[in-house]
Amino acid sequence: MSVLQWSLMLGLAVLAGLDRTALAQLQLCRPLLCGPVAGLIVGNWQAGLLIGMLLEPVWLLRLPVGATVAPDDTQATLAAVSLHAGSLVSFPLADPVSQALLALLCASLAPLGRCPDILARHCNGRLAQRAQDCLAAGQVHAALRCHGWGAVLFALASLCSFTLLLLLGLLAAWLLGEMLVWLRLVPDGRLATVLLLCGLAALVPQLAVPRGAQLFFGAFAATSLLLALLG
Repeated sequence: MSVLQWSLMLGLAVLAGLDRTALAQLQLCRPLLCGPVAGLIVGNWQAGLLIGMLLEPVWLLRLPVGATVAPDDTQATLAAVSLHAGSLVSFPLADPVSQALLALLCASLAPLGRCPDILARHCNGRLAQRAQDCLAAGQVHAALRCHGWGAVLFALASLCSFTLLLLLGLLAAWLLGEMLVWLRLVPDGRLATVLLLCGLAALVPQLAVPRGAQLFFGAFAATSLLLALLG
């Protein structure tokens, strides 16, 4: 990956991280959306789409709603795409299997991505109190500055989460690659299908809307058919 691609990836990490709870919430934080966008940045949208599709059910199971600090599956998706497209790790496996392994590794590390977010929320709690004090004293501009610094802290937390998951994913992927070579294990292409089915199986019981399972599987079948036709 070039310097420009890394810069765009870091910018996407910040925007997608802010989109989780702090700003806009335009659904860019969803793996199914940020994955292909990351893939376009690195020149392999198919890899981004596959990784995003594998992590989307995981994201749906632990939504970043309100004050809930969910595992950062958004940055896990971007880290997995970066690791694959940046050639930072090399498995003795075909691309779909390698992408599925990276998605699995980064998803398992996603809970660690909450740490920068939790720290940012604690700092923003103090900023909120300071903003209230400024408003009580009639200092409107100072209160607005506190608000702006809160957004900056969330942006820095997103950047730190992406960097943390990228480095930990790099280490975990290297260890896994060495173990696969040592044990002479070669997972085949069914791994991606197994991971996706596991995610769907965990997601379906959580659907609380009428005919939710039928709607979900109907949409999934239609999307799969469309991808098959496009491929």
